[in-house]
Amino acid sequence: MRKLIRTFLAAISIAVLMPEVGIPHEIDHESRDQPKLIDHTCAELNSAHKSMRETSKYRETIHDLRPDGTLIEYTTVIIYGAYGYQRYAGETGWDRFNNESPSWQRFTSCTRKDTRTGRRFYATYHHQGHIAGTEVLMTSDGKKVKKVIRRYPRDDEFFPFSTAVSRFDKGPKAVEVPTKYTCGGSPCRL
Repeated sequence: MRKLIRTFLAAISIAVLMPEVGIPHEIDHESRDQPKLIDHTCAELNSAHKSMRETSKYRETIHDLRPDGTLIEYTTVIIYGAYGYQRYAGETGWDRFNNESPSWQRFTSCTRKDTRTGRRFYATYHHQGHIAGTEVLMTSDGKKVKKVIRRYPRDDEFFPFSTAVSRFDKGPKAVEVPTKYTCGGSPCRL
């Protein structure tokens, strides 16, 4: 029993000393394509993510996290009402897409840790048949997602890199709808 307690305390010490590095999260492989419909450990996180996606206007910038800790911008997504707009780093043109229901994005197997700067969740993220061990930083009231770090297995990368860091901005300048865009790479039809 003492050995178990020492191991537990050592794990907590590591988590406290290295809060930005995070704890690798065990991926829930059994639900790769069909996430569990109800996972009460993730109710708060799924609710906040769904609310943000359905009602907010926000900008998400996705970065490649390099082994040396540097972030390289990969793409920017603006969600505004019924549509989303995406632009890859180094490109000037935006592409519009339908802002689908957030039910296709799910978190399972959640662990929550409260910190002085907000809430931190460790979870399994599901998106279009891909999964990732995920760390989500939220505001202390649990209503806004500030940052998401997704660690995909090397053989199941959704992006052309294994660790993606998303940062969110909700300011009025950040969510300006682009005036010129295409739809699926083609001119948009009304």
